[in-house]
Amino acid sequence: MRAFDIVLDHTTKLYLDHLICCIDRVDNALDSLKERTYREELTNAMISIIDGKANELRVEFSDSRLESSLLTLREIADRKGIKSPIINAARKIFKVTEDNRHETNIDTFISLVQEEGIATSILPLSIIADVSNKQFVSFFTSLCRLMGIADLVADANDDYRSDLISFKPSLSIYFKLIKITISEGIKLLVIIPHKFRFLQYCLRFLIVLAKK
Repeated sequence: MRAFDIVLDHTTKLYLDHLICCIDRVDNALDSLKERTYREELTNAMISIIDGKANELRVEFSDSRLESSLLTLREIADRKGIKSPIINAARKIFKVTEDNRHETNIDTFISLVQEEGIATSILPLSIIADVSNKQFVSFFTSLCRLMGIADLVADANDDYRSDLISFKPSLSIYFKLIKITISEGIKLLVIIPHKFRFLQYCLRFLIVLAKK
C-alpha cells in the first residue's frame, strides 16, 4: 500500500487480519453445506449477527470460531461506522457466489466472478476508507475483479470436483480464463507505481500454477 502513499496503523492492520480470518471461516462453513437451502439459511444467520440482530448461530450451524469472527467483524463495523456497506457487500457476495454454483454459461459465470470480486473489494476498502485514495481504490477494485479469474486458472478442476462450479473445465475455457488474466494483469501493471514488485507477485503465481 505504500506504493499508493497509504500507511496503515496497527489497529487498522488488526481489523484487516480479522476480516481475512472471517472471510476464510465463512467460505469454509458455506462450502461444507451441500444443500442450497442450508447455505441460504446460514447466510441469513450470519448477516443477522453482523447486523446486531443475533449474537449466535442456530444450533445446526453452531461454530464457535465462526461466531467469534462474525462478532468481531460486527464490532469493527460499529467502531468504523461502516455496517451498511459491509452488510450490503456481504449480501452481494453471498448471492453471486450461490448463483455461480449453478451457472453453466461460461461468459455469464465469468461476469459473476468479476462481480463477486468487486463486491469483495468493498470489505477492506471500507475499513481503510479514511486513509485511502482514489488511485488505490481503482487499483484494488480492479485487482479483486481479476483475482477470482486468476484463482480459477489454478483451481477450476478442484472446484468442479468439489461441486463449487457446475461445468467441467475444458481447454477452451482455460484459454479464455488465461487470456482475461493476462490482459487485465497488463492493465493493472500500467496503474501500479511499483511495477517490479507486481511482476514478482505474478511470477510467484505462475510458479504455483505450473506446480498444479
